[in-house]
Amino acid sequence: MNSAKINIINNLCSSKVILWFTAHYQRYSRDWDLIKKYGNPYHPLWGYYKSDDPEILDKQIKAIKRMGTDVIAYDMFASYEWTPKDISKDKVLPVLSKLLNNQKDNKRKLKYCIIFENYVGYQTFEELSYSISYAYKNLMNSECYFKSKGKPFVLIFYDEKNWEVIKKLQKEYRDIEIRQIAWSWKGSEGWLYVEDYPQTLRKDWMPVSPGFDSSLEEVYQRDMVIKTKDTDPEIYGLFKRWVEDPNKSTEDIMKNPLFKTLRENGKFYRNQLLRAVKNNPEYIFISGWNDWQYRNQIEPAVEYGFKYVDMTAEILNRKDQIDIL
Repeated sequence: MNSAKINIINNLCSSKVILWFTAHYQRYSRDWDLIKKYGNPYHPLWGYYKSDDPEILDKQIKAIKRMGTDVIAYDMFASYEWTPKDISKDKVLPVLSKLLNNQKDNKRKLKYCIIFENYVGYQTFEELSYSISYAYKNLMNSECYFKSKGKPFVLIFYDEKNWEVIKKLQKEYRDIEIRQIAWSWKGSEGWLYVEDYPQTLRKDWMPVSPGFDSSLEEVYQRDMVIKTKDTDPEIYGLFKRWVEDPNKSTEDIMKNPLFKTLRENGKFYRNQLLRAVKNNPEYIFISGWNDWQYRNQIEPAVEYGFKYVDMTAEILNRKDQIDIL
């Protein structure tokens, strides 16, 4: 490691580190099913779990503390049928909240916030207003819910079709800090989930990723478009090349996904995190913890153990602040 990188690590990271965390598995086992069917370079250290299992969730929280993270950004809507209005059905949130409220003896008090998004289609004002009101009443008064400038913090997935909806929500819910986040592979005016290296230097927000491969996601989307006969031009158009030739497309998808960045045995993640820490933005957004479907996970795996967890703590210089497993 060169001297410049050593100097970065020697300075305590003052950014708030937010970690994207999802619960694909409380309703479906799609990630695990796809991995078993089509193969994957990595497999979860704790087996093919369900996210509402308190024992598994406790292990995950301890590992997330070990890496020095400040906030879990919980995304509960990563399934084809759910929308933000299904927040009351979520089984993980009560377990997550209970575990995070029981941190009296911990040095690092981990908090969480919520990302609101539709997995397919666009969010309406009615859907988001319902969800935010529900979260405000039932979740945001908790000590473990993350607040920015004294206000509960919420991330909403956005694009050009719901921009006006989000602006309307920001006006209506002035006592909540509502921020927009977009999925994008390249630079954008908004906050991003992922960005290629080197990321855009910003003082408000910089994303960090271990690498990315959309092949399993594309197989799933293709099958769901065929199953549901979804003719939405934006959904169908993205997967048109696969849907029109379903007998040949699976192999093509696995070889030629729309989006792919090599992990380089941790080098990609290290370079992105070092760049973000050096720039010291208000927020560093790590995407993601358990995004196995996109091969975008840093959660402990059989193949690499706690490599990404401990690499994060090292670069953030937070090893002496956390409770080690």
